[in-house]
Amino acid sequence: MADVGADEGTQSVALPNATVELISLDAGVATLKISGQLDVSTEHVVREALEQATNDGANELLLDVSALEFMDSSGLAVLLIAARRAPVELRNPPEIIRRLITIAGLANTLPMTPDA
Repeated sequence: MADVGADEGTQSVALPNATVELISLDAGVATLKISGQLDVSTEHVVREALEQATNDGANELLLDVSALEFMDSSGLAVLLIAARRAPVELRNPPEIIRRLITIAGLANTLPMTPDA
């Protein structure tokens, strides 16, 4: 896995169905973009990127999920584990992701906002 440390600029890790890109790490806030599918076959890439961001000093995680096409319970678990380490905010979630989080009763734990 590529190092997603902030000191090396924007970096991304890609699998056939997923991409995680560290956009910035500034003043304790990490902004990452997650694209494609967050499921059992790709969750480890997202988990490692979120862990690396918090290990590098992020105390808040802003996740641009506007290009996330699918997420299963493995993806939800990754986001919940990350939320234990630092507050997570999902930016611009597609309707299918918004519905999944709402139906699961996780909208308070994983707040969703339009792109700021």
